[in-house]
Amino acid sequence: MLVKLGREAHRNFTILWTFLGTGIRLNELYRLQIGDINPERQELLVRGKGNKDFKQPTKITKSALEILRFYVQFRYSALADKPCYKALYIFSDDKGVTPLHDNTIQKMMTNLIAEAKTISDADKATYRLSVHSLRHSFALYLLESGVNIYKINGLMRHQWLSSTEVYLDMFDHMLVEAIDKHPLGQLKPSEIFGVALYG
Repeated sequence: MLVKLGREAHRNFTILWTFLGTGIRLNELYRLQIGDINPERQELLVRGKGNKDFKQPTKITKSALEILRFYVQFRYSALADKPCYKALYIFSDDKGVTPLHDNTIQKMMTNLIAEAKTISDADKATYRLSVHSLRHSFALYLLESGVNIYKINGLMRHQWLSSTEVYLDMFDHMLVEAIDKHPLGQLKPSEIFGVALYG
């Protein structure tokens, strides 16, 4: 298990699961505080896009919630009786006093992409993979699972449906790529019939 690899690996693992289990943005993740976790409603409270002070509820998958709660317990159980406990930042290098810097998370992601064996070197060079790619993955996983665009819009907390519809275009492109990989899709009609069908 990653916990055995050290505190930093455990933190990075939890960060990845939180991104993939919520679709939240980078600036929303690093400002998460312990009191923002609501297990009963399966929600996190995140600060809105930009410099907004209000917090918005966002849903989190059960698995990501369990991993996040375990990390908080593992990392902060000794501080649970302190009055400031719920105000502690979940991802922090100084016991929750200040949040982890966004550059630290960006660097972590860059290193993980560089080391990933399941991503080809060509894809690493072609696609601009970043922390925000995890938000795209969250939306695409939902589309692949048959969740409708209106529910995805709500989960992504997009103000406009057109922002979410971008993922429909991405998904359609993925489907075209997938069907083109079908063995029969590789055959030319002239190879099947023995003659050219056109011209």
